[in-house]
Amino acid sequence: MKAKVYINYKDGILDPGEPQTRTIGDGTFAFKNARSDMPFTVITDETTVDTSSNQIFSGVTFKSPLGSTIVSPLTTLMVETKLDATNLIKVLGLPDGIDPTQFNPFSVSVEQSTALAVEITSHQIMSTITAIKTVLEGANVDPKISFETAFETFADVISCLLYTSPSPRAGLLSRMPSSA
Repeated sequence: MKAKVYINYKDGILDPGEPQTRTIGDGTFAFKNARSDMPFTVITDETTVDTSSNQIFSGVTFKSPLGSTIVSPLTTLMVETKLDATNLIKVLGLPDGIDPTQFNPFSVSVEQSTALAVEITSHQIMSTITAIKTVLEGANVDPKISFETAFETFADVISCLLYTSPSPRAGLLSRMPSSA
């Protein structure tokens, strides 16, 4: 909640004149007099609180594909990998039929086991990206560049798995080695 949301008319960067707003308590937002045929981007800062953990969630940028009603790690992966919903869900091993551009795991009307699977996967994605980002920052890479590089790297792995794995249906995160 309280993340900055903007509609990006051209280059992926918030430019003067592009509509922007902040999310409210439940994470929703609305624009007045904004084009609806454009994707939106969310930037978190020191005023942003992650709904699922109730912790400050700063320094993260999420993206949405055109037509999305929500933004999440999954929608950002769709943008970064250029994968459609079906292929992203397949490589992540999530239940069939989920559309990350429309699925809100916090909605009271969704099936709870599906919502839990999506939320766990989203947390695993962000934990992996945070680990990569932390390593880069330890090497004195700028935090913003560290996050962007970490997400792009993770997206590259997702794309490769779809096209090289004999069985992407097993899901990326279930195929990762255990630290046990």
